[in-house]
Formats: sequence, C-alpha cells, structure tokens
Amino acid sequence: SGLGHLKISKIGVNTPVIWSESALEEDMQQDLMRGIAHDPRSALPSESGVVFLTGHSSGSPLVPKAAKTVFVNLDKLIIGDLVELDYEQVAYRYVIAAKEVISAADVDRFSFMNTNLADDGVDLQVQQKSPELILMTCWPLGTSWKRLIVRATLQGVYSPAGDLISNTLPVPDEST
Repeated sequence: SGLGHLKISKIGVNTPVIWSESALEEDMQQDLMRGIAHDPRSALPSESGVVFLTGHSSGSPLVPKAAKTVFVNLDKLIIGDLVELDYEQVAYRYVIAAKEVISAADVDRFSFMNTNLADDGVDLQVQQKSPELILMTCWPLGTSWKRLIVRATLQGVYSPAGDLISNTLPVPDEST
C-alpha cells in the first residue's frame, strides 16, 4: 500500500511504517520486527477515518533494536505535540489530543467500524468523523500487561514542497 514514514521529533521517532496486509497476530508481529505497523483494518492516511499504528517500546532480544524501542518514549508526548505521517509523498500532520492506558484484553475490542465499550465502560470506538491517528504500544515498559494509546487529530495535509493542501482546523483570526 505505498510508502510511509512516521516522524515525532519530540521523542526522536523517525522510522518507516509497514503497511501490514494481514491483521493476524503472527503477521503483525513479523511487521513489527521491521518498524511501526499499520493495522490493515484501519484507514490509510489518505482515507477518512482512523489510522491505527502500533510499535514496540521494549521486547524480545530477537527484535532488532531500532524496532524494539521505537515507541519507548511514547508516554512523553503531551496534548498539543506534533506527529507527522508521510504517506505516498504527502505529509499528514497531527496534533496529540489524548493519552490513555487500557488493558491488553481491551485491544481486541477496538472496532474500526462499530462502537465497543470496555468492561469499565470506556468507549473504545475509533471510527470518527474527523481524521484521527492512534499510536499504540505495550505498557508499562518491559511488559505486555497493558497498552498505551495516544490519539491525535489531523491538523493539516501538506504537499512535498510544504504547501498546505488541506487544513482541518479553523484558521486563527489574526485581525483581533
């Protein structure tokens, strides 16, 4: 499905995105050996909906170091931080909107088309009207007990030359 690259300057992430063709656990794990994996049940950046990316924060000695720790500092992101996802020579810039920790069991309850509620009533719906990026990694570091979820909303879409193609946020009124 095209080329992709994820950049999060604040935490030093600058890595390829693997556009997984299968959502089977063993296939996703193979893709995670090479970097950040896109869940094929989610939208592509050029489509409306949610783009769902996952990456390791620690892991098996068999995983290459660059892939094993790609999201080791994901918890350092705060609301307002920027994330850039390059896809097919277009830059999709997102702004962090929320962070949460969920149980590992609740990951399977994510639905890219339907609303699901976790046992504690937390809404895990990820199909939104506005484009959204969700980044996920295991949490706490060195475990696979829970998952850290970082949600970001699309700020704008830019051409390779850096020209704004589309802006999903209101442009501030500078006359006041």
